[in-house]
Amino acid sequence: MFKEIKLEVSKAFIAITMFCVVPMTHAESQYDPTTGTVIIDSILFNGTLYKEVIVIPGSIISIGASLPAESRIKTNLSAVYNGLTGHLTLQTVIVDRLSYSDVVITIKEATSYDSAEFIGVADDYSDRSGVNLSYLAASDVSQSYIDTTLDFALRVTNDWFKDESPFWKHYHPIDIWLVGSDLEAAVALNVRACERLRKVYPDRYLRDACNPDSGSGLEFAKFDDYINGGASINSSVILDGYHWMYVGPGMELGRTIAHEAWHMWQLAHLVIEDNEWVEATGLRTNNSSDNESIQNILMGKETGSLADWTPIDTNNSYGKGPGENNGTWWHEGGAEYMAISWYSRQPEARAFSENQEELNDYLNDQISVTIRDYVQQFRDTGLKVYELAYKHGNLGYKIGFLFHAFLVKEVGLDVINNGFWGEVGKLGFDSAFLKYFGKTYQEYGLEFEALVQKPDSEIFSLLILPAS
Repeated sequence: MFKEIKLEVSKAFIAITMFCVVPMTHAESQYDPTTGTVIIDSILFNGTLYKEVIVIPGSIISIGASLPAESRIKTNLSAVYNGLTGHLTLQTVIVDRLSYSDVVITIKEATSYDSAEFIGVADDYSDRSGVNLSYLAASDVSQSYIDTTLDFALRVTNDWFKDESPFWKHYHPIDIWLVGSDLEAAVALNVRACERLRKVYPDRYLRDACNPDSGSGLEFAKFDDYINGGASINSSVILDGYHWMYVGPGMELGRTIAHEAWHMWQLAHLVIEDNEWVEATGLRTNNSSDNESIQNILMGKETGSLADWTPIDTNNSYGKGPGENNGTWWHEGGAEYMAISWYSRQPEARAFSENQEELNDYLNDQISVTIRDYVQQFRDTGLKVYELAYKHGNLGYKIGFLFHAFLVKEVGLDVINNGFWGEVGKLGFDSAFLKYFGKTYQEYGLEFEALVQKPDSEIFSLLILPAS
């Protein structure tokens, strides 16, 4: 690497180094005016991450925005070296009290580095042995909140995202965007997000409304919508090429991060190569909107038989299922079940328990609490479990969680995760459900309806799971 990046020194870069530099943290680079060198936390080059690199700068190619250092976007994104152009792109360089973003320079010489780690090629990720997490955080997000978020995310992805899985390459890459409660700081992330899509994730940029040539109504959720809390996944890895997690302030981080991580796991399984069902819907895989509808079907958002399917035939059709359900019962209920089950095994579930029941068994305590707080609401709706949608608020999440506990008792978790999810992209939702669970989702919905008509204590006795 180091022989390849030697280029001429320029006075232009040295001109911005007359000031004292604040200490470097994470991916921030610092210029040392006493030695004429730039100290960089990490540089990614040809799939290898070089850490604590010291370089002698060459010329400045371009500089992004400058902000007061305290207003900068915090990130752990590494600098990236392009061997073809000889350009090194630095995420952030702090000079005195100013932070310069997206600084592109040439390099005269790389003098040293602390260590190197091969992490895999950026186009595929299938040769990586672990999950790497990139984050970008608003300036008001505390370092402790960042660290706790990354800790939970790393723990849960290490448990669920296994490199022996046939879906391993779709578990990457992961961007985590953290929002605080300050509106102005959150708004600053919006421009940075569009730039990141354009430079790093072109598949999504081509589809996103921040691309003026997209002709699409698809747009990432604005970060300022999250200043009062909330978390979500704002991408589809199969369609967009990456996972995009949002995390707002004040969240119950362990359970929240696990919930969103399971959505990433679900989305990674929506591979429709060699499928046996899409053609019957009339939807087209060469149409971006139809592809979103296909994924909605696979996630259990759109329920109904194919005989009832009526796609909308336009150039950029927004095909919907017969009921346009936008359901939450399956994918959100499943994420709730997996998150609660995983969190129940973490030490934090005991450390922050609010009562003896929760201390003894967090998972079964949550089953009990959900029965107490939500089952009567569900009875009152008169709906089937598979009719619960986002318009019903938390009900789809909570009753979907109980439905998964019911299904785990019936068929076992392995059949759900390794059976159904392993083939849902190939078989379609209805056929995979019938194959692995032995009944249609409508039939299971009727059985679940009969269950929740029983007294609460009896429901709990039938759903209680082995202590984790």
